[in-house]
Amino acid sequence: MRRFWSKFAVAGALLSAICMNVASAEPKPIPPEQFESLKKRIQPQPGENRFWEIPWLVSIHEARVKAAAEGKPIYVWSGSQGAPITGC
Repeated sequence: MRRFWSKFAVAGALLSAICMNVASAEPKPIPPEQFESLKKRIQPQPGENRFWEIPWLVSIHEARVKAAAEGKPIYVWSGSQGAPITGC
């Protein structure tokens, strides 16, 4: 059992050293000629975030009317403290 804990301690020390080394490294600025290319790769691509392709309704009244007309249920999603999430 001691071997396990000694290996665990060594692994923890190594991880701490790596994290401290990474945290102390200063970030390098992005060269202007690479900015647009990196921006295109970072942004969500078409079809990648299907959640935003759904035609969400932010009005409970509109959702109830539409659901009643189509015979479908309503999915309600709210934010913290119960406040409804709205479109940005």
